[in-house]
Amino acid sequence: MTVRTNIGIIIFCSALLSPCQAGEKTLRVDALTVVPSSPYQWLLDGVVMAPGYRGRPDIVLGRAAPMVQSACDLLVDFDDAVPRDATGRWSLSAAGAYRRLSSSRAFTGQGAGGFAGPGSGIVMKPSGSELFGSGLHPADFSMEFRINPSLAANGETLLLWKGAMLLPEGPFTQRITCVVERGRLSWTFENFFQPSGGAPARTTVSLKGTSLLVPKTWSHHLVRYDSATGLVEYLMNGLPEAIAYATPTGRENASVFRPRTGSASAFELAPDFTGIVDDLAFRTDFLENPELSRYGRQSGVAISPIIDLGNANTELRGMEAEYRAANGADVEFSFRCADDTTAWREGSPAWIPFAPGASLPGKPRGRYVQLRIELFPDGSGSSGPAFSGLTVRYVPDLAPPPPASVVAAASDGSVALAWSRVNESDLGGYLVYYGDAPGSYFGTDAALGSSPLDVGRVQTATVNGLANGKRYYFVIVAYDTAPSRHEGEFSVEASARPARTGR
Repeated sequence: MTVRTNIGIIIFCSALLSPCQAGEKTLRVDALTVVPSSPYQWLLDGVVMAPGYRGRPDIVLGRAAPMVQSACDLLVDFDDAVPRDATGRWSLSAAGAYRRLSSSRAFTGQGAGGFAGPGSGIVMKPSGSELFGSGLHPADFSMEFRINPSLAANGETLLLWKGAMLLPEGPFTQRITCVVERGRLSWTFENFFQPSGGAPARTTVSLKGTSLLVPKTWSHHLVRYDSATGLVEYLMNGLPEAIAYATPTGRENASVFRPRTGSASAFELAPDFTGIVDDLAFRTDFLENPELSRYGRQSGVAISPIIDLGNANTELRGMEAEYRAANGADVEFSFRCADDTTAWREGSPAWIPFAPGASLPGKPRGRYVQLRIELFPDGSGSSGPAFSGLTVRYVPDLAPPPPASVVAAASDGSVALAWSRVNESDLGGYLVYYGDAPGSYFGTDAALGSSPLDVGRVQTATVNGLANGKRYYFVIVAYDTAPSRHEGEFSVEASARPARTGR
């Protein structure tokens, strides 16, 4: 497994803000990130949140559809609290220590069946089955499931069906079994395949696997029958394990035995098996291409909430991601940022790809940032990545500080102001606020206009047009050159009263 800890993205929580290098802050985002000011939270397409290895949720690829559902006579995906056949043709009842397991234990979907030895199986009774109803002569069929055995012990039983045709001389028994023999699956069809027409004959079709079952490992198993040739084939994980022919000679032959049922009898699923079963299906066709992958072959996307970094023109320094990817699975990252997000749409502005841990392209700046994480399965769709989090490093573009000192000198109808220089590389200029009461700067008397007066980058200004005999109060505010400029705090207050004699 490749573990990449290009640590990375953002979490919306002021307690997580911490200085790094000079003026630099960090902000981490993961699946639990919630941004109250964002118009939406996480947008997930083809991905889900799942328990992570560090106790917080990861974002992972959603599982593939459990099975190809067309032509299903029985479909049990174990996603419901009580096992259920999705086709409605079978009624199911669980016994003993059976329990439904959560999605984290399942191969696909939201659940799987957990079995714990004798007495913990599921009884499946046909109530409209086109394969195992009473007195049927089905054509092609397939039976498939996935298992994750705990032991793969000799004699464990995955499937058991006992049927009978009622003949004048007495019951003619039939049987289908799928059992573990020497660590491999073995299938037996007794008296299930019958000659066309005439009295039933005793027939046996056996299929013995060659590949060992690996405990605590998922495997897919498929038996399929072709009524045109009599071929009965067993595949494990999509690869042939055994073949037989339901024919008088046991080889390919013009005369083909066909399935034939007597009474409508129940199937038992895992009556003596310890482990997990998922995605059980009986089908009325010869399944050519079973779905073997866990995730399919499509990518999934997670888009974060819009995150407010607090200051316009904030400089984004870098991002580091924490994720896991194995066997060719991968994760790709992109972002977008701006001082205003009112015009943002799904694909506009365009997402900017970046490599976690590397310099961000274009020296991006903005108050708002959003992240896009795209997860890719491996080529077979059997392995998918997991995204844990991402950290953004950024430097807020803060407003310049106020001048340290302000001096006011009155004259006839005017006040001359002077203040100390603010040493900021992005200083844009100064604003003069004035009014006729301490702390209240809403003056309108000045010849240049109402408060505040923008005087540019100078450090002196004369405010004319003031009334003699009235005391005026002044503060100076510095601002920067950001597109949405930042205005700093008020300086210390200075005051003067214009008079003809000047004071």
